[in-house]
Parts: sequence; structure tokens; C-alpha cells
Amino acid sequence: MKPLIGVTANLVDENRLSLHQSNYNRIIEAGGVPVMLPINDDETTIQALIERLDGIVFTGGADVNPIYYNEDPLQQLQEISPGRDAFEFALAEAALKSRTPILAICRGAQVINVACGGTLYQDIPTQVGASAMQHVQLAVNEHASHSVTIDPQSQFAGIYSDAKIMVNSFHHQSIKTPGSGLKAVAHSNDSIIEAIESTTDHYLLGVQWHPEYIVDEDTNLLYRTFVNACTK
Repeated sequence: MKPLIGVTANLVDENRLSLHQSNYNRIIEAGGVPVMLPINDDETTIQALIERLDGIVFTGGADVNPIYYNEDPLQQLQEISPGRDAFEFALAEAALKSRTPILAICRGAQVINVACGGTLYQDIPTQVGASAMQHVQLAVNEHASHSVTIDPQSQFAGIYSDAKIMVNSFHHQSIKTPGSGLKAVAHSNDSIIEAIESTTDHYLLGVQWHPEYIVDEDTNLLYRTFVNACTK
């Protein structure tokens, strides 16, 4: 039976959720069955989701509210989504506790990191400084705009065929300090953390770029590896 994989979505307003079709396409191509998750704050509903889902993809979107890592907002903080934050942090806590396989993308990686006690750069240009590269590319979504170096001693290295890969980039926030039970396993040339994974055998992988927009063999393998973990 194909694994059922929950996918988080953007809260457009109180009546609408949205998500790019590519998020579903990659999962379907890898052999999974994706389903959009409703944003809610009911603990019994969240627990029921965890019991039924074989895996969860935490997707990209708005900035993470810095209150979740005990900081006040900088002037450069952009739009936040309090309802989505509340739901996803509750969902992340439950998924971590149940060791549900997780693939976390961009904002999703930041949410998982903060849920594990880590911190974020609220704004790379001002907090990292002049040494920072362009992390919000002006090119189309599928264009790979900068390189990322993968730690050869990581589980992540077993997915990609090369130690250095090209990725797309749409973020002004990023992981600053990895949370408990997580380690940084890929970096850009300006030392920004581009991927994290669990230090245990829990399948938990977070990437700072958007693989859902990229169609190549490495990306296919990334999603197949995740779906396989959900099948187990």
C-alpha cells in the first residue's frame, strides 16, 4: 500500500489554504499519496493525523515568529502566520514524539529546528552581513542559483551523487543554531546552513532550498528515499 503523506500548506486567509502543485507531484512520482493538512489547534485532531499519516512534509512559506525561539522581531521580519505557526509547532512536537518520518523544506526546516530548541537568523542580510550571498534569487523557481557543499559523513550524502550540488534559493531567514538531536549537514559558501538531519535513526531531513521545483534524478532520489522511509 502506498504511504499516506501529510503536506502542510499556506494559510491565505481564514477561509483558504494554498500550495503549489509541485509539492504533490514530487510525492506522487516517488510513490506516495499526498494529502493537504488542515490548519487547526485541536489536540485530538492533530493526534489523529499523526496516527493515520505515514510521513509529513513541512513546506515553505511565511517567516517563523521569533517568539518561538525567545526573540523579539527585528525590523526586517516579514509576514508571519500565527495560525499556521501554532498548528505546525504542535504538529512538529507530535511528529517528533512519534518519530514520524519528516521532510522539511525551507520554512519547514526552520520550524523543525525551532521545535527542537534551535534558533534562526531572522534576516540574513543584516545579521550575517556583507559576506552573505544572494539567498532570495530573482530567477525562475526551477533555476539552481548557488552551490551547496554536503558533509560526506552524513546520511544526506548518501542521497546526492555529488559532494557539491546546485540549488535554488528563496529565503531571507535560515537556521542559526541547530536544535537538540539535529546536526547541520550542508552549507552554502557563506556558511549558511542549507540542510539538517537527525542524529538518531529517525528519518528527519530538512533542506533550505525548494526541491519541489527541481526535476532531476537527485531530487527524485531525495523524495523516493523519504517515501521509502514512510513505507517502512
